[in-house]
Amino acid sequence: MGPDLPADAFRFKREHLLAAVDRVEVLPDPPGALGLCTPSLEHVYELNLVLAPAGSEPARAAAASVRLGVRKVRFDGAARDAAFPAGWTVDREIVMVRRRPPDRAPGADRVRAASWEELAPCEDEMLRAGPHGRDAEARRQLVAQFRRWEAAAPGAARFAIAEDDRIVAWCRAYDDGTLTEIDGVGVLPAHRGRGLGRALMEGVLARIPAGRTVFLIAEADDWPRRLYERLGFDAVADLRAATRAD
Repeated sequence: MGPDLPADAFRFKREHLLAAVDRVEVLPDPPGALGLCTPSLEHVYELNLVLAPAGSEPARAAAASVRLGVRKVRFDGAARDAAFPAGWTVDREIVMVRRRPPDRAPGADRVRAASWEELAPCEDEMLRAGPHGRDAEARRQLVAQFRRWEAAAPGAARFAIAEDDRIVAWCRAYDDGTLTEIDGVGVLPAHRGRGLGRALMEGVLARIPAGRTVFLIAEADDWPRRLYERLGFDAVADLRAATRAD
């Protein structure tokens, strides 16, 4: 692993994203921007977006997304705060890298490998509680995207905790032999507040091969960030994306 942790994480994410979409188009403006499209999964904004250089003007990136017919802009690299036009919601995320020991010893290992067929209904159930809960086609596409992310990764694995033969917490890990990203951590709503997220993360971290640099992307202002900090993750870079309202 090189000394520039954010740059390595950005490279990993960029390569994974470009491998996951159906079509990549070089855009004339803003300079260096790419248009990424996956028409079969139109509800998955992360697979249909403008990927703009980190220093791009938000208004120009937003205009490019309108021309391309997508609703998402993501900046490729460490971000700076900048104003988007009206009607856009800015997503503030952070890259977190595991660089310290956890705040306490792990508990009993309850984690196991999980199949696609096991995880899909759990992810659908969690989506039902969110903004796309009533749209069955949107839920189908948002669950189906994970097959594409897995297929695009150099190495992918699924992990879960089950209770009474039912999965209640899960995540995925993507690995390229040097870096491992932990992604899509989920706990069923009815089972939250019982430490399952921490137990899941502890079990997954124990399974990652020695010598890997482990990172994840967290929402800057959401509570899981505090859990990841207790598990030894440090914020190393800010990310910015923005979504246009329907």
